[in-house]
Amino acid sequence: MKPLRRRRRDLLATGALSLASVLFVAGVWWAAPIRDSHLEPVEQPPAAPLQAAMALPSTLEPLWEAALPPMVNAPVLAAGYPVVLDSTGKTVQSIDPATGQPRWSYTRDAALCSMASAWDAAVLSYASGRGCGEVVAIHGLDGTYQATRAAHASDTVVPISSKERAGIVSAERVDLWRSDLVRTVVYGEIDIQQEPNEQPHPECVISSALTRSTLLAVAETCKEHTFVRLQSPDPEESSVPEVDASVEFAKGSQVVGIAGGAVAVYEPGSPAHFYVFNSEGKQQHSEEVAPSAQVEAWQEGEVFQPQVAPAGRLTQWFDGTRLYVLNAKTLVPVRIFDQAIGTGTMVGSQLAIPTDTGVELYGVDKTAIEEKPQRSIRVDRKGTASKVALAVSGGVLLEQRDDRLVGLGTKD
Repeated sequence: MKPLRRRRRDLLATGALSLASVLFVAGVWWAAPIRDSHLEPVEQPPAAPLQAAMALPSTLEPLWEAALPPMVNAPVLAAGYPVVLDSTGKTVQSIDPATGQPRWSYTRDAALCSMASAWDAAVLSYASGRGCGEVVAIHGLDGTYQATRAAHASDTVVPISSKERAGIVSAERVDLWRSDLVRTVVYGEIDIQQEPNEQPHPECVISSALTRSTLLAVAETCKEHTFVRLQSPDPEESSVPEVDASVEFAKGSQVVGIAGGAVAVYEPGSPAHFYVFNSEGKQQHSEEVAPSAQVEAWQEGEVFQPQVAPAGRLTQWFDGTRLYVLNAKTLVPVRIFDQAIGTGTMVGSQLAIPTDTGVELYGVDKTAIEEKPQRSIRVDRKGTASKVALAVSGGVLLEQRDDRLVGLGTKD
């Protein structure tokens, strides 16, 4: 066998390949969401997520206060810990609910588009040259990277999430991702279609969406009518939606609740209606309801973000004036609280709801709610807030007041 010789053209080819590899790696780094960012993880992370208290103290007073981004409709918890913004608005922090002090932090010199939680992680999307498509998921427990992604997205988005998926919603499209931030579905207007007619209704304008483990419900306006598309959140091809049913409603109707096999829809009108349909598009429940000023203030081209929150075997929707508490499986209303000023939370076997004077706690047996509160706790909010939502982290009651999060408890 003749010895191998290193000819000039071989060296040039090798050099070209090496340069291409370097440029590829540099390009990936340049486009990566972790570029120009700084992550400070937890020095001594706990072994397990933080568990919520089973009871509230007899008095509640402010322990700390932090900022929230405007697109958040309820306190964001990752592994049981609150996720907030620092005073500059550039740093996302996981904080100790007892003290309000940072546990981990993520700083990025870009506009924060959305913030949600899923898989015990904080899921953050940031603005880039291609919309709000730079996404990072950070483990809530220890503050380390879980996943990142960079892709084209709309410029104005709101978060959407469930235990299994997170994503973003805009007037143009809905994107959902699994825990490694690989996209499972895109619905709506997309830039590049591999095959014609992959998207069934790209001409329509999306107005609201909610998702659960086996269902994605999207409300969209097509000319003078609104349709709710019931589809899989995990189709065989992410760019080819699998729509199982479409239900037509009056223009301006919105998705306001979702379960694994059902969707709740508010339809404006005289009178307004609250409907429940199963995943096959068959009506399961209908009742006349009072008008929702929040829904009826929606304007075409905007994304309506329903103020919803889970509560054990119940789920909730606040319509801007009253709180609907629904059976989490059937979505049929169990109780409507006219005195509520936002969504509540479960504390042990009690449902805590916010009122003008404080917090009322109602006994709950499975999905049945006691008629009268077992007790009331006064809270001095020193003013009014248009958006209020409760959650529990450790032994602290969290109360969102518009773009602020307040930790309530008893000082030592």
